[in-house]
Amino acid sequence: MLDRNRPHADRCLLYLDTRELPNEREAELRAALDQGYRLAVATPTPGAYRGYPVTHLIEAPVGDYDKAEEVITGYLGEHSLTVHGIVAWKDREVELAARLGARLGLPATDPDAALNVRDKVRTRRLLDAIPRANPRYAVVRSEEELDAAVAEVGMPCLLKPAGNSGGRGIRRITDPAEAAAAYREFVAHNAAQPGEMFHYYADTVLVEEDLSGSEHSVAGLVSNGRVITLAVADKSFDRSLPLQYQNIVPSRLTRAVQDEIVGLARRAVAATGIDHCGFHVDIMVTENGVRVLEVGGRLGGELINSHLVPLAQPGLNPYHALLDVVQGHCPLALDDYTRSFHGFAASRVLMPPAFGVLDRITGIQDVRRDPRCRGVMQLFGPGQAMVSPDVRFKGFEIGYLLAQCGPEEDIEATVTELVDRIGITVTPVDDTTAEQPHETR
Repeated sequence: MLDRNRPHADRCLLYLDTRELPNEREAELRAALDQGYRLAVATPTPGAYRGYPVTHLIEAPVGDYDKAEEVITGYLGEHSLTVHGIVAWKDREVELAARLGARLGLPATDPDAALNVRDKVRTRRLLDAIPRANPRYAVVRSEEELDAAVAEVGMPCLLKPAGNSGGRGIRRITDPAEAAAAYREFVAHNAAQPGEMFHYYADTVLVEEDLSGSEHSVAGLVSNGRVITLAVADKSFDRSLPLQYQNIVPSRLTRAVQDEIVGLARRAVAATGIDHCGFHVDIMVTENGVRVLEVGGRLGGELINSHLVPLAQPGLNPYHALLDVVQGHCPLALDDYTRSFHGFAASRVLMPPAFGVLDRITGIQDVRRDPRCRGVMQLFGPGQAMVSPDVRFKGFEIGYLLAQCGPEEDIEATVTELVDRIGITVTPVDDTTAEQPHETR
């Protein structure tokens, strides 16, 4: 019997997995469950959902689209299950969501448009129509084409996988004489990785200008062709690792620069043709203007949409809005919310002082008691190894700290003060680039 006190109890949503960070996964599931939706989750790791009141758990290889489509539609048919919307939380599932939407007659991005955000080569070629949106770039399909591409793009430049995201698999070239060796290392590294993301569109490689400037991300939704911008985030990186270690919402850039960023992001998203979904557009502000780094056909991660936007703009919850959007309607009245924030929120990665085995972590309980702290999520503890992100994705991230402050306060100083009260010591290992035994949480 339906619970009439839960307004969506007669509707079921299909999640194509969730993000892996526990805080983000929790927020994604709660967005549906707390509103009374029944929830079907298709995932290759059903054990990750143990204890959650998920109505239907479908074990499916969501990275293998042909197999996953048959497994999921077969399950829906076998259980006479009608779903009312499909959500892809990560890049890997964006194409699958489009294919399932077309097959089931649900609001979703057209499958061909999904390729526009999943294949970086197609993204770049679409953005060529927007003046100065792209960095210099070239496309290569073999080592024989590399020299001409490097000469066209200039130094320094990047080798980027056409189908990956999150900075994974990228190689930097600073000397044309090293280009061939870097290309071979790039191809070998990506071919050896087990995850599907390293192998999509592997027949092409982007050679791209290595831009310099500040990085930012625009979060938003597309509903029936209407592009809605929610927030501009400031991103901070440690290039020596490499690691993105901080996000701040809203951006502290001047209003004029933010308006330029938002305008460019809106044009870029519209050019891709994605619809009924979330999006993120990664942007760099350079001395030569604003450039698009990437367009994603789903809401961005890194705690931006799950935590930072709701903390900094109470009443605006990107996840809740997304669940309406994937069903073909949108509860948001404005096309742009980037001017409406009431305070600041930040996430900071907790990092060890060096590679090695974690020895001791102190001060976390003290920081949690600070009213400016909105949570500490710990992923690794004493006895576990912290290694380069090149060795293990997120291998140098002990956890995440969330902070919040008012509009007149300094959010950067706030989060730095909180993090500095956490003491972390490590025991160095002989080979700091080698994977060490660790417990996965």
